[in-house]
Amino acid sequence: MKRIICLLLIICLLGGCTTAPKEDKYNVVASFYPVMLITKMATEGIDEIEVNILAPADTGCLHDYVLLPDDLKNLEKADLFVTNGLGMESFINKITEQLPNLNTADLSQGIIPFNDNSHIWLTPSNVKVMLNNICEVLTKDLPQFGNKISANREKYQKMLDGLDGEIKKADFGGEKVITCHEAFDYFANQYNLTVVGTVMSEHGQEPSVKELVETTDMVKETGVKIILAEPQYETDTVKTVSQETGAEIYMLDPIVTGDKNDLPQVYFDKMRENTSTLIKAIRKD
Repeated sequence: MKRIICLLLIICLLGGCTTAPKEDKYNVVASFYPVMLITKMATEGIDEIEVNILAPADTGCLHDYVLLPDDLKNLEKADLFVTNGLGMESFINKITEQLPNLNTADLSQGIIPFNDNSHIWLTPSNVKVMLNNICEVLTKDLPQFGNKISANREKYQKMLDGLDGEIKKADFGGEKVITCHEAFDYFANQYNLTVVGTVMSEHGQEPSVKELVETTDMVKETGVKIILAEPQYETDTVKTVSQETGAEIYMLDPIVTGDKNDLPQVYFDKMRENTSTLIKAIRKD
């Protein structure tokens, strides 16, 4: 019996009865959908990094998002919390109060604000800055993956440059448009669109009757023929403005909703779809 026990112990010591402890993954939590897509650009192919999302992927913009108890519990387990910045995460002060030691990356660093707007991800040039910011933080925290992170940065910066070139070639010619809400200010400023106003009030709230009348009058006075609506918002008000003015509705996606399992290519696909929609709207192709 003693011989058998000894043999079993020897086998175990040699590795036959042992399993290597499972190494925990580096847990990154992105604040919402577009931040998740950019974070996935930086971490592509690195299995040791797990990218999660705080607000459900179908939430949309975070202007009025209310933190849930589970959100704070999830952040307690995070190695890094990635935010858009510029006021998009209105709840950030509550998080820093509750979790003062939370490792946080603000992707808006280095981006010049335009019209106090936080929808910075809607130009490829801004996404390049955001991507660089997350890569810098990850490389500092995880130097062992520095080469892979650097390769991802180079790959996606080239893709973003290519996308930027495609949009510039579209040549929107300063066309006047009215938007559903303030999502496309950066895009319009960079690619020569003229936004003369928005249908919704601040942060996508339904306009009052007075505001709706003022918007309708403004569209008539300026001769705007294009209303850029968004799939994340109800379009009844937009339809009213269209009916009253004759301006046509075209749908642009601000890339704020999707699936938590979406990959970075979704960003490029949706930006190209938006560009095609604008070409159709302006040139009536």
